[in-house]
Amino acid sequence: MLARPTTLALALLLPPTCAPQADPTRLEGAPPPIVLISIDTLRRDHVGFHGYERDTTPALDRLAAESLVFERAYTTASWTLIAHMSLLTGMHPTQHGVFEANNALYPEIPTLAERLDELGYYSMGFYKPGWLDPRYGFERGFDVYQAHEKVEEAESHISAALAARPEERPFFLFIHLFDVHNGPLGQGLPYDVEEPWASMFVPAARERLEGFEAVAAFRDSAAFVEPAEHEAMVALYDGGVRKVDDFLGRWFDTWRTQGWFEQALVIVTSDHGESLLDHGEVYGGHGGQYEEALRVPLIVRLPGPARPARVEGLRSHVDLIPTLIRALALEPDERLTGSTLLEEVLEERLVFAQRPDSGLQVVWRGPFKLFSRMDAERYFGFDLERDPGEREEIESGSGLAWRRLRGLQRDALPESEGWYRPAYDPPSAPRASAEEQDELRALGYSFGDESDEEE
Repeated sequence: MLARPTTLALALLLPPTCAPQADPTRLEGAPPPIVLISIDTLRRDHVGFHGYERDTTPALDRLAAESLVFERAYTTASWTLIAHMSLLTGMHPTQHGVFEANNALYPEIPTLAERLDELGYYSMGFYKPGWLDPRYGFERGFDVYQAHEKVEEAESHISAALAARPEERPFFLFIHLFDVHNGPLGQGLPYDVEEPWASMFVPAARERLEGFEAVAAFRDSAAFVEPAEHEAMVALYDGGVRKVDDFLGRWFDTWRTQGWFEQALVIVTSDHGESLLDHGEVYGGHGGQYEEALRVPLIVRLPGPARPARVEGLRSHVDLIPTLIRALALEPDERLTGSTLLEEVLEERLVFAQRPDSGLQVVWRGPFKLFSRMDAERYFGFDLERDPGEREEIESGSGLAWRRLRGLQRDALPESEGWYRPAYDPPSAPRASAEEQDELRALGYSFGDESDEEE
């Protein structure tokens, strides 16, 4: 049985003058501008267009109102490095091989920018240094690939690059924004957003956290955190979301004025979410393998007049590249396992998230979610329809839920083992400098010589 709401998305891609037999997953005419925005650490349930009570995302809400909004979209990992490599290659972690700090992308696996080069795209990428550095292969195919620290600097770089781009070529604009992510632990507040955003949702939130022990709260235990302090932490996180949204709103208005934005294919998503103490005893870890970590916002605005829809059904970041290949009539790639976002998906579809470095895998099918080790029979899971907060593990033994979970475990392994992957170990990335490693450790990350919890 097919997911009915997705059928609406198929119809929306057809221009009004298009013949009924036209392929609804193809874009007609000249290649459009493509904008891909990744807001690092943005939780799906902290945006207005998914029902959050705070006014964190007015600009994205307006964009969502004229776009396809995917209700059940998932990242492939709750780590910036792995997730973005899947997003930009269309491959799962065990395929692209970039799942440790010193792995680089296989040379035979193209990036999105390299694929778009087939159509003559001029590609511009803007990223926060660290996990999206050129040493991993992210810069491949980009004509401009430039680092920034905060959204203010990104704004300057993007404006200059758009002004200097060759007018005769279609362009691809990739933007990675890091301002929602926690800052260096022990160096100011964890979510150190400035005014007016710091006080936007809880007055004097910064004052409540004076002397806050961020290192302990993120790495060891947050048991000492008082309810009022936690409220302030969440308010500052939400303030960071609103800050990024305010900048995006300004950019969208400028781009509309420039006359190209409404003809562009625009995608907005997040690489993963954030813990905020929903599960576990620390703020670190970005939520691990739980829904607050892996279920992400995903907006796709199609070129031309607004054609909004809410699309049900399981979707994955690995679906983005197949979508663009199909929509732009690029060379098909049978190595990709994703579906296009503009076609129907089976209710029995399997969606995967993986951490090969720790041997963990998460699989979804329908309302059921499976946690397992990739090399063992041990597994457990949840029925997200009955238990969306993931509080009650499905107990082993008889019963329909356990049989469904057992079937999911049985089916997941052969599917993932059948994926394409190179027959050799991934290339080694140049090791980050000591200074770069220190900067990432201050954010809560590790390099294999300490716990991976914060990745």
